[in-house]
Amino acid sequence: MPPQQLRLRALVTLPWTDAFALEITRTRRQDLEQQLPHHVLAGAVTLLSQRRGAHLPAARWQAGPHDNSLRIASYTSVIPAPDGRP
Repeated sequence: MPPQQLRLRALVTLPWTDAFALEITRTRRQDLEQQLPHHVLAGAVTLLSQRRGAHLPAARWQAGPHDNSLRIASYTSVIPAPDGRP
């Protein structure tokens, strides 16, 4: 039987009166990318792995499989198991 995989998706919708004026600039995207490995979400993944007896940090993030534009940010972290499998 293959090992179970955890898939976690976090979605944030911010209510703004003038949402069309908002955009994810290059600087904001770079800030997000630098903060992702240290964010509480990455820490939650590590904590969940520790409860199973491992220490698997979500330290590497890359642009995700969904739209990345001036209005949307999508990132993915694949965490390898001790044997190297994702």
